[in-house]
Amino acid sequence: MSLAIGIDLGTTNCCVAIHKDGKTEIIENENGKRTTPSFVFYSENGILVGHEAILRSVRIPENGIFDVKRLIGRKYDDPAVQKNKLMWPFEIIREHRNEPLIQLTQNGEILELRPEEVCAEILKKLKNDANRRTGMKIKNVVITVPAYFTNHQKQATEHAAKIAGFNVLKLISEPTAAALAFAQDARDLKNRTVLVYDLGGGTFDVSLLKFNSDEGSVIGVGGNSNLGGRDFDNNLLNYCLKKIREQYQFSLVEQQSDNRRKSAIRRLKYSCEKVKKELTDLKRTSLDIDEFFGTSIKIDITRELFESLNEHLFQKTIEIVDDVLKDAKISKQKIDDVILIGGSTRIPRIETIVMDYFNRKTLNKTVNPDEAVAIGAALQASYLSNSPLQCSHMYTLRDVTPFSIGLEVADHTMSVIIKKNERIPTMGEKKYKTSYNKQREVNLRLFEGENKYVKDNIALGELKISGITPKKAGEVEINVCVHVDLNGIVNITATETSQNTTKKLVIDLKSRRLTHEEISKIRANKTLYK
Repeated sequence: MSLAIGIDLGTTNCCVAIHKDGKTEIIENENGKRTTPSFVFYSENGILVGHEAILRSVRIPENGIFDVKRLIGRKYDDPAVQKNKLMWPFEIIREHRNEPLIQLTQNGEILELRPEEVCAEILKKLKNDANRRTGMKIKNVVITVPAYFTNHQKQATEHAAKIAGFNVLKLISEPTAAALAFAQDARDLKNRTVLVYDLGGGTFDVSLLKFNSDEGSVIGVGGNSNLGGRDFDNNLLNYCLKKIREQYQFSLVEQQSDNRRKSAIRRLKYSCEKVKKELTDLKRTSLDIDEFFGTSIKIDITRELFESLNEHLFQKTIEIVDDVLKDAKISKQKIDDVILIGGSTRIPRIETIVMDYFNRKTLNKTVNPDEAVAIGAALQASYLSNSPLQCSHMYTLRDVTPFSIGLEVADHTMSVIIKKNERIPTMGEKKYKTSYNKQREVNLRLFEGENKYVKDNIALGELKISGITPKKAGEVEINVCVHVDLNGIVNITATETSQNTTKKLVIDLKSRRLTHEEISKIRANKTLYK
């Protein structure tokens, strides 16, 4: 098999790596940068990705698309989409299947883009960078996703990769990839328990792993796919908007035209992100913007202020860590290594609260927080593409089910068959009875999630059984077996015990949300894909 690369597809930044000849290296973009902003700009002359896209979006903010990872695989009416929509300068509309579409104008034509299409532009740019660096046409890839991504979000990510022309060898979780990078350089991990705390630009994940001599197992996961550095920026932005109203007696929302308002907020957001980064090293700085509607803006901001604006979010990450440990029935004293990855872990307060939670334990900083995930993905890509790993050892990692899996029952609650954090492959089995007299058929609806009622969980698929023996309610038993294999494929088998009639449904959790024809059509559309 040909060379394969690993991609950390982040909310705010992406990183690409390749493992060959026994070495793993980061692939720089054409600007010589080791990371590329996850930012796409639709201009009159084409599509820009990365640093240049950010610069061009200042004048036309509604054509600059970012945070697409917070849209991909979600429904339009998802509370997270509705919340983020208020902070985005680009337009989000509802598609007839309740999918979110990004609406913008390019060369006088109104475009309605799926999040997968925008994500594909980012992946295509990263693919071109890899082609330029290797002198080859890279086809195979391992892409990382948040550990707490739903199966719909994972499917949509894979569709984006296919639109970009990739063959996806595997999707692996970001903290699992980071653990692979950590394990690769570690001298001895036998019988060590490792916690990966991954706080990026848009998502937060925790993975708990147990290592033996040559294998690591994920024994617990948790997270929030809508919590990260972007939220810290937004809280600071809201504070600055309030100070502008107080100090300069005007409101961007109330007094300016829509286009000028969007452009001004885009400049403010960029400045807030810059201030956040400065406060990593400084205890005090200021937000300065010249020629801001005829005046110069200056707002003093201290590290203490920034931390107070976001302390509730910082503490939410610790609550998730605590839940992961409780679910795994492991005390924090049993954790041997705590690894911080993701750019947002550079915030001093984050390091402090994590150390405090683990009783002032020294944190492991042997991996680069911006590059570890891509390195781990590259190691996995090399392993899967049958390239020899010229290193002393290569750990394999067994993952777990990130969500519980179960069936809807009569009162619309979810009857759990496979619990969250079960090591895969795994299997669960339960017996169910008919709910009314002379029942001839039953619809088995499979869901994933941790909520009591199925309406609050994610639907995976539906299996219909007909020709049931007509008897009194409760006299006919249906035996349901759910199996999850190593590749994340769910099989559900239902058998009526009295007749031994079996129906089977295979739910490929990597199956297409877009059809093959839809993906081919998008790739062939030269207006959208260049």
